[in-house]
Amino acid sequence: MIENIFSYSSDEVSRRLAVCNMDWDRVRAVDIFLLLNSWKPAEGVIKSVTVYPSEYGLQQMEVEKKLGPLPGTTQPIATTDQ
Repeated sequence: MIENIFSYSSDEVSRRLAVCNMDWDRVRAVDIFLLLNSWKPAEGVIKSVTVYPSEYGLQQMEVEKKLGPLPGTTQPIATTDQ
């Protein structure tokens, strides 16, 4: 579920797209690649997808290395398996 969507408009052309506020424990570059590949025009090409953590994300990873996941930041993964 996307909670906040911010639109940024510019006259600059770029080949980059920022994807923010995802559950990065569960989303990988290949997931984003497959999603974007399904939306592109037939003649379009997605060359690569790379995930770069933000400064805040890097700080949180360091904290989690020392203390483990913080309370209230993890949720069980829903599966269809019985």
